[in-house]
Formats: sequence, structure tokens, C-alpha cells
Amino acid sequence: MEHKTFDEKWEILQEIDEHEVFSTEDTSILKELYTDEDSLIRGLVAGILCFVEPEISTPLLMTLANDSDALVRTEACDSLCNCKGEAVFNLLKDRLIHDKSSLFRSYAALSLADITKDEDAYKAEAMQLLTSRLEKERVINTKISFFRSLYLLSKEERYLDALLPILQNRRYQNRCAVAHSLSSVCFPSNMERIEIALKNQYAVESTVAAKSSIESTLHD
Repeated sequence: MEHKTFDEKWEILQEIDEHEVFSTEDTSILKELYTDEDSLIRGLVAGILCFVEPEISTPLLMTLANDSDALVRTEACDSLCNCKGEAVFNLLKDRLIHDKSSLFRSYAALSLADITKDEDAYKAEAMQLLTSRLEKERVINTKISFFRSLYLLSKEERYLDALLPILQNRRYQNRCAVAHSLSSVCFPSNMERIEIALKNQYAVESTVAAKSSIESTLHD
């Protein structure tokens, strides 16, 4: 890989990304390229690692979660949602508190909830941290991730109450984020309420992006 061009590396990674099962050669390439000098290559590797066995992906993703590039860190944090263990939990906690990227904090909050929702040993601490950081968070898009994560962990309706009004936020990016987040917190007890809120917003939605996000969640 050392002498291959950016385009050649990118094409190889795109091919690997399409594989249903990763071969030993695939994982060897990922292990080699996760430290590539180009952040776009490292970011693509981080995204692919989401689908690789945690025994292989976890140490690589933990390194990438501390990358100098914010988008690489974000991709790695998102992919850590499938990993378990105290080291991953502590890393996500640390990055949630200290990372300056609001996008990274969003994905740290999402992954923190995903890895602790079935882990009683960590769930209470995760909820306490998310609650305390929510009080300090100022970015609406990041708050959406906090509300979703706290609702996933606690099932407390106040977090759904906080999410649904943002479907009418003036920024379409925030409306998209809420619609997307609702797909992971839709339960039999709240399904009708969420469906009504999504359909009401769809009827007045003016952007293609937000309509697409709403449609995707409604059809999940």
C-alpha cells in the first residue's frame, strides 16, 4: 500500500466496503491504512470498521477516535457503537467531555447510549454524564443526540417531549437529525405519537432532505 496513490487506495477501500464478509486480506489492508497520512483514507477506514468484528476493530477505532482530524474522530466514534468494554466506555466518556467538535460530541453521545443500553454496570453512569453534559451543551444538533440517547436509556417521556418540537426547527438540518434519531427510539408505547408528529411535519415540510429523512423513519 505504501506506493499506491490516493485514488488506488480509495478504490481498494470502496471494494472492501462492499464485501459481505471481510477476508484476512481485507482486515490486513484496513490495519495498514488506518494510519494513512491522508485523513480521507483514515475516515473511510473508520467507517468500514463499523462492520468488522469488534476484536479486530476496537483497538483501531480507539486510536482513530483520538485522531487529529475531527471528521475522522467522528467516523470512529460512530463505528464504536458496536464495540463493548470498559476501555471503550471510558474513551467515549472522555471525548464527550473534552472534544471541541460538536459533531463528535453528537456521535459520542449516540454511541455511549448504544453500548450501555443493555449494560447495567455502565447505564447509570452514562445517564448521569449525559444529563450533566446536556446542561452545558449549546449546539441544538448535538442536543438532539443527547435527548435521543437519554430517552433510549431511560424511556422518560420528557426527552421525547424535548425532541418532537425540534421537528419544526427553522434549520432543516436539525429537522433531519430529529427525524433520523426517532427511528431508534420508536417503541410500541410511543409509535402512534411519533408517527403523527412525523406525518404532520411532512405535510408542511419544504425541503427534500427533511422529507427524505421523515419518509425513511416512517418506513423503518
